[in-house]
Amino acid sequence: MDLHSREANEHKDIRTINEILVNNANDVTALYNLGIAYLKQGRYDTAIDILNALCILTPNDFEVYFTLGKAYSKLNLPQKALDAYLSAHTKNSTHVGVLCNLAATYGKLGKYKEAIKKYNNAVELDSNCAIAYFGLGVICKETNNLKKSVASYQKALELKPDYEEAHCNLGVIFASLRMYENAMECFKEALRIRRNYAEVYFNIGNIYSHHGDSITAIEYYKTAIRYDPDYYDAYCNMGIEYGVMGMYSESIEMLIKSLKIKKAFPVALYNLGLAYLFNGNRKTAVGICKELKAIKGTSELRKKLAGFIKGSSRLS
Repeated sequence: MDLHSREANEHKDIRTINEILVNNANDVTALYNLGIAYLKQGRYDTAIDILNALCILTPNDFEVYFTLGKAYSKLNLPQKALDAYLSAHTKNSTHVGVLCNLAATYGKLGKYKEAIKKYNNAVELDSNCAIAYFGLGVICKETNNLKKSVASYQKALELKPDYEEAHCNLGVIFASLRMYENAMECFKEALRIRRNYAEVYFNIGNIYSHHGDSITAIEYYKTAIRYDPDYYDAYCNMGIEYGVMGMYSESIEMLIKSLKIKKAFPVALYNLGLAYLFNGNRKTAVGICKELKAIKGTSELRKKLAGFIKGSSRLS
């Protein structure tokens, strides 16, 4: 089914459900299905309004709270998602999906001990839950327990060999450990499963960058952007590579594109300042240094850029 056909069917589903609700506005099944339909369409605010109304009508239905948590997660509201998942968990403490989503949300909030506990609970209930092992891999990496992270991703892949995200994340860890051959094998597996996996092309680009091959790195960053046009990190890294090659106009162009997608991006701003400075535009570099000063946590980058600017004034 193509995208337009699927969208047409979804609109038809919503119309059909609304017709049911005309006759019975409190039909909880119809309301739940309507919330799901809006969630699938990406109309998260509307889905949340419907699901919150359902929480009042059916306060003991864990599925409603579970779905509400998913909707809040889509809007990147982790605390509200957590509250919804906790409500679902109190109503069904052995649902593995709820436990995994609860753990992932704890992780987003930086509550890593709680996240690990919930993932372990999920594994105790279902030792074949690849998602739980994947989640443990994510949290263990965040807490710098790379050995446990690798083991968790490998277990996830043992259970689900075509788990492309696990291949990608495992590759990132291997790359951080400078085990580049292992990393490339993981990335190749991820691309075998999903050819348009932008993050994998980005990470392969990073490996080539580390080895000083800016030209090949740029080609991989371009591929990442082709599959994800809003990949600001790829634009940023491509801008850095152009700067390394002394192609400052191209560097400036890519870094500006990165900043259009993610405003106040410190790394992009710092490198943009350098590119302007090395391209002979000291005044703009000074202005960017001032912009960095207004962003919290950028004192080191600002000092480095200011040092380059000061050094250039001595040479001129």
